[in-house]
Amino acid sequence: MKPCLRQPRRNAKMSRCSFRLGKWILAFFIIFLALIPLKRHAADAFEIRDYDVKVSVGEDNAYEVVEMINVEFSEPRHGIYRTIPLSYDGRRAKITQIGVAGWDMKTSTDSRNLVIRIGSEDEYVSGSQTYAISYRYALPPDRSEEYDEFYFNLIGNEWPVSIDRVSFSVDMPKPFDTGKVSVYSGAYGSESADGVDFDAATDGVSGKTLERLSPGESVTIRIELEQGYFKESLISKLTDFFFEYAYVVLGALLLAGGFLTWRKYGRDERLFVAPEFYPPENMTPAEVGYIIDSTMDNKDVTALLIYWASKGYIAIEEIDKRNVRFHRLKEADDSFKPFEKIMFTSLFDEHGTEGKVDTEDLKYQFADTIRAVKSEISDGLTKYAEKPLYTRKSKNLGRLFKALAFLPLYLVVARYLNSVFGINPTILVSSLVPALAIFIPIALFIEGFKKRYVISKGSILVRILFLLAIVVLGLIVGFALYTIVKAYGVNSTMVPFIIGAASSIGIYALGAAMRQKTEYGKKVMEKILGLKQFIETAEKPKLEMLFDENPSYFYDVLSYAVVLGVTKKWAKKFDDML
Repeated sequence: MKPCLRQPRRNAKMSRCSFRLGKWILAFFIIFLALIPLKRHAADAFEIRDYDVKVSVGEDNAYEVVEMINVEFSEPRHGIYRTIPLSYDGRRAKITQIGVAGWDMKTSTDSRNLVIRIGSEDEYVSGSQTYAISYRYALPPDRSEEYDEFYFNLIGNEWPVSIDRVSFSVDMPKPFDTGKVSVYSGAYGSESADGVDFDAATDGVSGKTLERLSPGESVTIRIELEQGYFKESLISKLTDFFFEYAYVVLGALLLAGGFLTWRKYGRDERLFVAPEFYPPENMTPAEVGYIIDSTMDNKDVTALLIYWASKGYIAIEEIDKRNVRFHRLKEADDSFKPFEKIMFTSLFDEHGTEGKVDTEDLKYQFADTIRAVKSEISDGLTKYAEKPLYTRKSKNLGRLFKALAFLPLYLVVARYLNSVFGINPTILVSSLVPALAIFIPIALFIEGFKKRYVISKGSILVRILFLLAIVVLGLIVGFALYTIVKAYGVNSTMVPFIIGAASSIGIYALGAAMRQKTEYGKKVMEKILGLKQFIETAEKPKLEMLFDENPSYFYDVLSYAVVLGVTKKWAKKFDDML
């Protein structure tokens, strides 16, 4: 089709253009109108001839419902959909024990309804078919303090087809005032009783429609009952209490228990720190770096190079600003610890040539060795240590409370899903994924803070990126939860989530802090903190005296200053002495 938006020069051209445009408009309307009967045809593929509903009401305000639906199909179809509303007056119904005798079925929920798909994907049905649907329908207690209420949509307004005849019966558990029964029929919001004939006795109500229901029309029954007519079962009360308050009670108990456990088994007694002039005996800077913050950093491992240089095993030569060369002066001997031998052998035998190696040669080649050394050091100080640094009880209790910290947040999520979908066996399982999506970032952040991966040792850029990642992830999770809550119309605030998250953070933090040192661990930490204190506060006369006694004193301590994060302070004190 040629464009028809330019100014025509001749009437003939304008007529041809208008004719072509008219044909396209006409074709559009023909297609549009053709779609309308198709949609009607899909809706008119069946009609409901008879619809019988039997409701048996329990004293706990739970209804056993059986629906017998006789359907006349005008053309082959897989089956029908039964849509049941899930909420009334702000209360969320719990629908369980769903069954359709003799037919395949699948259930799903969409926004405000439970949808039962009845029929097989592989088979078609036609003509007259009867569906027997049964389910248990339970509503929370009504909100009135003046009366109890029975309210039920016998026929919902979700049916897209007409219904020829409706019959119903409602059996009540005990006598009631028959003058307070109302049955309505018609479109949504209708309170007309003209289309229904019913009889009310002290044990129930039965009736039928007097005219055909059009698509979207419903039949509703309401009985106003004396206050206290329904008795909520103990199981129902306990279940409601569990989902409503368990996260608060459990969170408070775990916080209190965690704090008391930390005070008795998790915290250290006060350390007595005195200045130490030399590093702990028989302990490398890599081990000191791990003990000071329970973290095995790259800096802790690479400090071994300075340590070996101070011991005379290697020499360090600066080639240029980007490249440093290491020269092997002596072979590793029996004084080397296993992790030292791993790194020393890999450095010179696997990556070096003729006893020397450049940092340029190690790029992207030395990472596996670094990981192996880190693992060897941390395992040697924890799993296989002859003298453990931390008590086993404190570590086990710490792991326990870290795991228990998940529960308050998990219960909050389960509470929301219960309010949206009602109680069913899948709620406790389906709550795991969103709860973990919130809990894992919390745990990572606390571990990162505790171990000082980025809080104290990382670069400013890494810290910013880490914090931004946590914020973005938190916003995504929060937005997803807000969307779910808003979409399903749950009238609630984010206060429970805040309480649950705060409880989980507090419990996890207490678990992370439970690392009580053994007597040996306390002595080692006192010596390490004493050395750090001396490096930060040492006065020049004392340093001069130590330097005179040991001319290599600066280099002997330098590798330890690196892992303790006080390298610049240590170097500055020797500005005019080296």
